[in-house]
Order: sequence, then C-alpha cells, then structure tokens
Amino acid sequence: MHSNIINLERKFRSQLETLISPAFTTFIESSKKLPEKTRNALLVLGEHGWYLDLEMPLTGLWNLEQEFKRGNVERVELALVKYFKGRAAGISKTLITGYPRRAKIISAAFKAHERGEYELSIPALLAQADGICQELIGAQLFKKRDNRPITALYIDDFAMDTFRSALLHPLSQLLPISYSADQRGEDFDVLNRHQVLHGESVNYGTEVNFLKTISLINYITQVLKKDRQDTVAPKNMDEEIKKNG
Repeated sequence: MHSNIINLERKFRSQLETLISPAFTTFIESSKKLPEKTRNALLVLGEHGWYLDLEMPLTGLWNLEQEFKRGNVERVELALVKYFKGRAAGISKTLITGYPRRAKIISAAFKAHERGEYELSIPALLAQADGICQELIGAQLFKKRDNRPITALYIDDFAMDTFRSALLHPLSQLLPISYSADQRGEDFDVLNRHQVLHGESVNYGTEVNFLKTISLINYITQVLKKDRQDTVAPKNMDEEIKKNG
C-alpha cells in the first residue's frame, strides 16, 4: 500500500513537471532577455527625444521601437504626441505634489503650455529636470565627465542584468538632449538642452518639444528613487514577459 502511494506521488509529480516546466523555463528565459530588450527600446526612444512613461505597457514600448526602426518616424511622433497630451495633466499633478518647493515653477510652466507659450514652458521644465535629478541622486542631469553622462555613475551601482538598470539605461548614454556642439551635426534638429538654455536655438518652441520635455522630466521622477531599490517596473510586467518571450 505504502509503495503504491509513493508510486502515485512520483507519477503525479512527473506529470506536473511535464506541464509546468516548459512554461516556467520559457518565463525564466524571457525574464533574462527583458533587460536587454528594454535597454535597446529606451535608447531608440531617447535618440528621437522621447522617454518612457511607466504607465506604458512594455508591448507599447517595443512597438514604438520597431516603428522607429522601420523609418515610420512621423507615425510614431503622432502617437507619442497624442499619448503625452493625454498624460500632461496627470504628470503636472504628480510633479506639483511630489516636489512642493518647485510647484510654483512647474505650475507656471504648464500654464504657459496651455497658452501655447512653449518658448517659456520648455526651458523652465528642462531646468527643473536638472534640479530634480540633483535633488534625487546628487548629480546634475546634463553634466558629463570623460565624455560620459555623470548620471552613469549612479547607474553603475546596479547590475547590468537587472530590470532597474535597463530602465535607467538612457541616463548612462549620450543622447541628443545633451549633445555638445561637436556632437551636433549641421542638420541637427532634435531638442537639445544646451541650445535651448544658452539661446543657440530660437525655433524650439513647439508643442512636440514641450511634450518631449515632459516625457523627460516625468521619466526622471519615475525611475530615480532615493532608496535605490530595484522595484520600479511598468504595469503588468509579468504578463508582458509571457506575451513577448
């Protein structure tokens, strides 16, 4: 009798492992690929002046990356403009609530945006993004050392294969928003902090550039955490891993 029970247990365990193991193995392998896949997608967005919002599903992020790579820049820009226009009020509220010392400036910037005064709203929020970064991790957002963003020193604290490291990856790379003069070609026309704040650009005042700016400041406040705990992730991450393994 005891022997029969043991045999039944073994048979049941074997059947259960047959059912579970393939799915579990796929999940683990997909999880391992997730950081690299996310890093690549965020870099493509950053090269076009856009940044992740943690309200976005990962499938949306990867779809945007693929469309950019296919050359459908205008299509992606329209989608991101629509998305961040819908998120603007929520981002404004979150920033004002989260950074009360900066609330007056942030509020004024968003009111300028509502009036279409992007020449005022964009530099104000670029400056606040720099200040918030300094406040959170003690490093200026756009400062460089040895031709590398100084914020990269913060990212270096995380293992390269962690999801948090992937989310922070744009802050470790030189992107158009922080390109220096020798990195900007003659045809350079992407939003650039130095050109805006130092008066080199006089045609930056567009709604698209404002929305790119709020995507940046929103990204900074979402992914930079004082506690440095690896807990930040877009919604429904487990579901996204299973769907995109």
